[in-house]
This record gives sequence, structure tokens and C-alpha cells, in this order.
Amino acid sequence: MDNPRSRRLPGNRIVRRRLDATQIISLPKPPNRSSAPHVSTHAKRFVLAFTLLVLLGAILLALPVTTEGGDATAPVDALFTAVSAAAVT
Repeated sequence: MDNPRSRRLPGNRIVRRRLDATQIISLPKPPNRSSAPHVSTHAKRFVLAFTLLVLLGAILLALPVTTEGGDATAPVDALFTAVSAAAVT
């Protein structure tokens, strides 16, 4: 008579067998950092990059080259357009 423990049920199949022995991989040490990354540091970088993008866009939009008539765009309108474009994209 068969031993019930030695019998394989339909769900108890060996799907894959290991071909090679387990190997230990040695990883290099990570570079030393002066400080650990912090949420406030990333937030400051994001705000700074957004502000620089808006200011650059406002300056470029205020140039007379950007209008069809060759007139300078009002700084408030250029700033509004730059903020809108940066926030949407």
C-alpha cells in the first residue's frame, strides 16, 4: 500500500530544479555620503528648479521677439504664461 506522504498531489509538482550550487555574491561598499537624503532637501531642489524654470520662461516671453508685432509682453502676462506652462507640463 502506498504511503500517503510519498504520493504527489496534483499541486505538489517540482517545477524547477537548481542546476548549480548556491553562490555568494560580494557587492562593493556604497560610496560614503556626507549626509543621508532627506525629503526637505528634495523639496527645496524641486521648488528651486520650478522657480528657475518660471523665471527663465517669463524672461523669454517678455522679449520683443516672442510677439508678432515686435512689442514687449507685459511682465505680469509673461509671468502668468510661464507659471501656467510650467505647472501644466
